[in-house]
Amino acid sequence: MNTMTFMKVLFTPTAGWLEAVNAKNSSIRILLLLVISSMLLPAMLLQHAGEHNQFLLTSLGNKRWVLNVPFLILLEAITFVVFIYQIRNIANTYGANIGYREAFLLASISIIPFCLSFLAFGYLGTGLMFVLVLGVLGYSGFIFYKGICVLNDTDEEIYSAHIVYTVAGAAGSWLVLLAILIAVS
Repeated sequence: MNTMTFMKVLFTPTAGWLEAVNAKNSSIRILLLLVISSMLLPAMLLQHAGEHNQFLLTSLGNKRWVLNVPFLILLEAITFVVFIYQIRNIANTYGANIGYREAFLLASISIIPFCLSFLAFGYLGTGLMFVLVLGVLGYSGFIFYKGICVLNDTDEEIYSAHIVYTVAGAAGSWLVLLAILIAVS
């Protein structure tokens, strides 16, 4: 997948998804160039913001909280794999014949806007950052919805909406894992 295809998915999702699905990129290439780099971005930016901005450092007695980056990357990787299986299983429950490659492609592309939103951590306050992250989560859901519509074998958009709603509810597990990371650190 080249940069133009990725930009089409972000700005004209239907046309971009058709091109992304028809491009025969290997899963290894997508994993290395898209997924791993996008998983590293939030962890590194949270670490940087935690070291340089006081709003991410909390005082628990005498203990200062600093993000455990390798643990976060591991949690992101586990969540990504679970997300792929959730996409495939939930989509197939609704009758959409989505294989592992399509589920991998959906998961890989739909997380990119969310991961890119962490670029604003150094520039925005806490309140604005959370609003931005929630907005970008919604946009990631929209991109995911368009991808499901393109990959779905049925013409019923209501099934696509149900798939997105169910997967988005299950994808909240990433936020739960982030909360666990904060609690453990």
